[in-house]
Formats: sequence, structure tokens, C-alpha cells
Amino acid sequence: MTAALVLGALLTPLGEELLFRGVLVNALVRCGPWATVLVSSAVFACAHGVDHLLPAAYALAG
Repeated sequence: MTAALVLGALLTPLGEELLFRGVLVNALVRCGPWATVLVSSAVFACAHGVDHLLPAAYALAG
């Protein structure tokens, strides 16, 4: 159980960084820096399901 918790605590953030910072940002970089930041921040915030905190999460994710 400890190994599962440790792996989950390490692999989840690593996977998120690879997805949002790696794949998504690299796909959007040709759209310009502002579009890349705004779209990747919006997708990140929506993926975390922070309904009532969406504006703050959107601002902090970028």
C-alpha cells in the first residue's frame, strides 16, 4: 500500500506535467505565446473540475 501511495504521489504530477506542459503546450506553441498560455491554462483548469474556483485556477495555472 505504501508503494502505491508513493507511486501515485509521484506519477500523477509527473503525468500531468508531461500532458499539460509537454504535449499541449508543444501543440499550441505555433499559435503564439498568449494563445498557448490562455488555452493551456483553461484546459488545465477544466480538467481539474474546479467549478466555483475556475477563475482563480485559470489565473494561477498560467
